[in-house]
Amino acid sequence: MNLQYVYLVEGQDEEHLIRLLKESNLIINGKVYVKNLIQEYISNVFLTRYKKNVVFILVYDTDVEKLDIFDLNINKLNAVAKKIYHIQQVKNLEDELLRSTKAKQVKEITKSKSNTDYKTDFKKIKFGSLMDVGFDINLLWSCSPENKFSKYNQNSNQIKK
Repeated sequence: MNLQYVYLVEGQDEEHLIRLLKESNLIINGKVYVKNLIQEYISNVFLTRYKKNVVFILVYDTDVEKLDIFDLNINKLNAVAKKIYHIQQVKNLEDELLRSTKAKQVKEITKSKSNTDYKTDFKKIKFGSLMDVGFDINLLWSCSPENKFSKYNQNSNQIKK
């Protein structure tokens, strides 16, 4: 039975990063959906597409310790998933990018005029922009949160090639 991999990512920046990493063959391939599982309930309609051969890969920030909706979503996903991998961003994507590159500020990655422009510019970068600032896949998602999210294991090594 072939496994189907499905990324559920918090936002558009994570979606773009996952696409860059897949295209560069650094992580396993899979369909990507933007679904903020910390703030939004996952619909039963969405889940009906998947059978027991699905592996959900959840990419989320750990800076907002609100687990009520998140825990309910995990229970719903567990009902249809073969496995769930947690890719925890400690504390958020920007922190992960700084940890995994030599950049001192996120604007260096996108060559933005300011750190606030980074959000708009990130969706436009190519993988080479990450390499220009010394990106290391082994440092990305390499930490585990020290808060309420610690009850879920950091599974980033499960998706890295």
